[in-house]
Amino acid sequence: MAFHDDDHPLLQNDPLQQTFPDVASADHSSTYYIYRERNDHMLITTTQQPKTQKARRKKQKEDPSSIQDPNGYFVHRPYLSFARPPRTLRSGGSKDGRTICLIHSYAGWRRWRLQFGSDLGDAVDPRGVVQWQRRSHADNSVKADVDLKGYRVRSWRLWGESGKAYHREVNSKRKQGMWTEDDPASHRPLRATEACLLTWTAPFSKRTREYAFSYEGVDFVWKGTKDVPEDCKLARRLMPVHHLKLVAILPAKLAEEAEVVVGYFICSANEDEYGTLVIEDSKICEVLGIDEMSEDMELARAKGAMPARMHDMIMATAVCMIIGEWQKRKTAVSVLFALLFAGAMSPAHI
Repeated sequence: MAFHDDDHPLLQNDPLQQTFPDVASADHSSTYYIYRERNDHMLITTTQQPKTQKARRKKQKEDPSSIQDPNGYFVHRPYLSFARPPRTLRSGGSKDGRTICLIHSYAGWRRWRLQFGSDLGDAVDPRGVVQWQRRSHADNSVKADVDLKGYRVRSWRLWGESGKAYHREVNSKRKQGMWTEDDPASHRPLRATEACLLTWTAPFSKRTREYAFSYEGVDFVWKGTKDVPEDCKLARRLMPVHHLKLVAILPAKLAEEAEVVVGYFICSANEDEYGTLVIEDSKICEVLGIDEMSEDMELARAKGAMPARMHDMIMATAVCMIIGEWQKRKTAVSVLFALLFAGAMSPAHI
């Protein structure tokens, strides 16, 4: 992957300050509202929802259709003891939506591995993990970025693990001799059709908030930014360094601007809301040479169209950035309090 020159200056006229007032225009941009759900899940919708989880659950109970969003997403984080299965990005703004991406995280936030495929939804079981029968290799090894790792259904289950009802169903079938995972005939290997690596470009530098990935021959970089729209005064005041922007790196000979802002994320101060993600569809079309961006992402995704794949890619990388930035801030605060506590308990202060 080719990254831009470390000394290359940012654009003086940041499009971020000019495009946000037009987010309501469906012809030029797509806006997603990202909310924190229980068990580290994420709800992503194209319409604003109540700020708190309690209010959202109440609204959904009164009107189940209020949360349904064919153009939305949902991030499910499965829990299996003694294992680290990837998160799943699902279409439709619901936990029951079809899986379109597996999001693998690694220690230290150094990189994220994203796996895409139209058949992933068939490989993921009700626990939210890849079935043992759909692992890419018989020995369950991962030899390439597109290889899938499977997870057995154990005979035992710890409290809080994902898929309680599914686990009971499988064990019931086992007792009846109707379920086996060791039969070679049941092994139907599957691989992701596309994989993407989101990497931390320079963790030990002044550009610590930059992550890069490549798509369709174009290099993209998520960057931290202090520039937020004037109408986001609260976000500017409370969180001056929490926001992000996504830029496409273009060869100077092909474009007057070396960097084109194609999306940005405005962090929220609300406890149960991550923030707002805006994807500049018109800019994406220019960068990738797409005629137009489809308004029905669900239909475009079913056809395998590039606009839908690009939206899914941006959303998946944005989820990685949002989670990573939040975890880093949480870790930094914990370390700070630990140091303060250690200093207060030192012999010099007793």
